Amino acid sequence: MQSLRCFSRRLTENINWEQTQAYSYYWETAPWVNLRGRQPQGIVAPGEQYEQVRAQLSELISSARDAATGQPAASRVFRREELYAGPHLDAIPDIGVQWNEKITLKGPLIADFQGHRLEVEPAITVPGITGGHAPEGTVIVYGPRVRSGAQIAQARIEDITPTLLRLLGQPVPGYMDGEALDECFSEPLPVATDKATQVEAADRRQGPAYSPAEEEIITERLRNLGYL
Repeated sequence: MQSLRCFSRRLTENINWEQTQAYSYYWETAPWVNLRGRQPQGIVAPGEQYEQVRAQLSELISSARDAATGQPAASRVFRREELYAGPHLDAIPDIGVQWNEKITLKGPLIADFQGHRLEVEPAITVPGITGGHAPEGTVIVYGPRVRSGAQIAQARIEDITPTLLRLLGQPVPGYMDGEALDECFSEPLPVATDKATQVEAADRRQGPAYSPAEEEIITERLRNLGYL
């Protein structure tokens, strides 16, 4: 989409990529390594240097403190492969961060490897963004065959799609990580015996095609939100 490409350029136009080992977009709040051969202007070599940069990033973020309270800025820092797997791992930032939910983080203090203490300020302020996401959520199941007052323990977001497929009488593809939430229902959900059809990754990446009129609508919405 042209509108999103314009916004992306606005965020990155002042970056000196020849001197940049890592970066992040505001909507991800987790860093990417500027990896040679993956990023268009990557400078970090795959292998040993890549792992060294990831270790440095983990150390910097883990030691960061909130400027106002002195509390840790992050409650957890992890390499992406510690949580994720599969053929699209490269679509996930190299380092994952779970920020400290007990504080309103505005300007974390970090100490670089030369001992300088820096207060990080956002490069672009986007109006209207007042919070983020939390790892815990709420699952509510309503309808016929649902057990009244049942409590769901240890449900995961990956379980939602298999549950919906079983409710619709459809097969659950073997590559899905989740399991159907059978404990919510008064009787076991049906198990379809037909083999699920797996869509090739290249087909999934194509995504929807927008008409010029749709492009204009999306561009106007982004402009009204202050992105353009």
